[in-house]
Amino acid sequence: QKFEVVRYHSLAVDPEALPPCLAPLAYAAESDGSRTLMAFRHRSLPQWGVQYHPESIGSHHGLLLLRNFVDLGRRMAVARLPTCSLSDPPLVARLSSSSSSSSCEGEGGAPPAKRLKPEALLQFTCRRLDGAEGLFEVFSRLAQPRILLESSHVLPGFSRYSFAAGSPCLGPRSFTLEYSRLRGAVRCAGPGRPFEERPVSTPGEFYDLLVELLPSAPVPAAAPFDFAGGFVGYFGYELRDGAPAPEERGGAAPDACFLFVDRFLAYDHLLRQSYVCSLDPVDASEPWALGAEAERLARGEIAAKQPDAPAPPSEIRFTAGHSHQEYLQCVERCQEHIRAGESYELCLTTQLSADCEVCPLEVFRHLRAINPAPYSFMYDFDLEDRRLAVLGSSPERFLSVDRHGVAGSKPMKGTARRDLSDPKADEEVKRQLAGSAKDRAENLMIVDLVRHDLSAVCEASSVRVPELMQVETYASVHQMISLVRGQLLPASGSEGMGSRLLGAIRACFPAGSMTGAPKLRSMDLLHGLEHRRPRGIFSGASGYLSVSGTADLAVVIRTVVVTGGPEPRVTIGAGGAVTLLSTPEEELVEMLLKAERVLQALSRYAPTSLQDPRGEYVSVPAARVSPHGGLTPTLLETMLWRPEDGEAPYLWELHCERLHRSSVALGLPATPVDELLRVCAAAVGD
Repeated sequence: QKFEVVRYHSLAVDPEALPPCLAPLAYAAESDGSRTLMAFRHRSLPQWGVQYHPESIGSHHGLLLLRNFVDLGRRMAVARLPTCSLSDPPLVARLSSSSSSSSCEGEGGAPPAKRLKPEALLQFTCRRLDGAEGLFEVFSRLAQPRILLESSHVLPGFSRYSFAAGSPCLGPRSFTLEYSRLRGAVRCAGPGRPFEERPVSTPGEFYDLLVELLPSAPVPAAAPFDFAGGFVGYFGYELRDGAPAPEERGGAAPDACFLFVDRFLAYDHLLRQSYVCSLDPVDASEPWALGAEAERLARGEIAAKQPDAPAPPSEIRFTAGHSHQEYLQCVERCQEHIRAGESYELCLTTQLSADCEVCPLEVFRHLRAINPAPYSFMYDFDLEDRRLAVLGSSPERFLSVDRHGVAGSKPMKGTARRDLSDPKADEEVKRQLAGSAKDRAENLMIVDLVRHDLSAVCEASSVRVPELMQVETYASVHQMISLVRGQLLPASGSEGMGSRLLGAIRACFPAGSMTGAPKLRSMDLLHGLEHRRPRGIFSGASGYLSVSGTADLAVVIRTVVVTGGPEPRVTIGAGGAVTLLSTPEEELVEMLLKAERVLQALSRYAPTSLQDPRGEYVSVPAARVSPHGGLTPTLLETMLWRPEDGEAPYLWELHCERLHRSSVALGLPATPVDELLRVCAAAVGD
């Protein structure tokens, strides 16, 4: 008795209406003095029911309750077990003998066709290089297609490395891959690959094609990072099973677009080291990463011819997909669905769009300056019929898979605007967010959803939540985050690591923080509330799929989509989770807050305005930054040590412990002591 459990907003049983055959077992006390029925049993049949969620991360004694259910069921099964003859064949044998074996064969009894595999075995080479130029500056000199994954806000254990690649230094295996559900086809084109179009009718077929096209390459255990080349790009929100049929719409971006990267640059923000990397055939005379061209690229000595940048428009005018009044009404309709028991939480979104042409690189230059994020990225594709650029500064990890097969997700639910004018007031905002019942409820429900998704592809009992409802600080907002991890099931079959990787992504996609819970029903409801318009790239996933079987994908939020061609357009998506504790006005403010930094980046490029409730265009205010330029302050700990003085592990440990304690006291990202010690050892040599 008197233990804590998690209740979602849902229909409840009226205890006064219980039929005589049901006996109440437990109640929850409400703040108004009433009681809500939480459990009952049948008086004569082996039936029990609970109203709360014992499987939730926030419920106490969930495992004990489920074990009790199993024990009750086992006892009832033994009591009712029918007698059988020892000569009867086992039930499994009956099922096997009555089932058809043709499901294991191809059409006409032939074995299934083998998938296409890479034509050569590949090896990964990574070379550290001193004196390299800044990665963003090198990237800015490359031509389309080009990609940049940038950890402009470093969080220990999450965002440490940045990667860049592009023309003219793409290798012979590099190609662009785009998929359109409307066209029902995949298009491939690259330096050493002629243009090819293949029919692909469903998202499931596209995931299978990625498994087919993603080669496998072993990565040395000493490699500094998990990315070893592979696909870099995005999955659009509609790239999921059961998505509504695509509709014709002008200027739409592909549902997925990737660049296969076999030559790239990398940068370690923690140790401030640069790398050149390549994938080459095992019989190559010299890997590209060891050659002169790689070194010249890293030193900024290679510059591709750039197309003429468009002049900034006189004004960028954004119109929202929902008027202010419509958005308020949609929030109310979300709450009606929740009261009706259709959902617990709905992540309502809208899109802001402006019909104009902008320079993607200049917009991204401003975005990374005023909104540094762990998962900043820029993709610049030159597709057959238009230019497509995606510029993101996402703080949220959708899914990562490391070289040990550990999958991780970092859902974010709960946002509060920072007070950049007063550090004490800003700390109070952070404290209030940490204790907000509404934001904690939002976060907890999505954590449970992510645990459920990962459990489908992870080993039993391996899914854990090492961090629950913690608050992180970014340039303009505080965010409530949780961390969910699990050990993926072992790879099997001919496709091995690639199949396991894409299977995990497909099982978890799209991110629960962008849908609500339960996921499938919530997506159906949201499609109607959002005028049945596709979200496109927004709410999808962005990052890399490595040939080593690893991945790191962010949720596509705080992102600008720039499409060129005859109908140029700039699009920004934003939204927020709605629960019964929400108020429509606050949800509208939160949606605009999440779009604010992206709009402010555009306003630094050209005058930018957004429609207000009266339909008039109002200028976007300039971005306010902290006294530290929008970046998190850095705490330095110094120690004089000379090799001739001998080993000093004791002093190292004291300094590392002091640095860790100071970081915690000042509210800065605190690296664990053992990680600090490892960095010290790496810096001076083992």
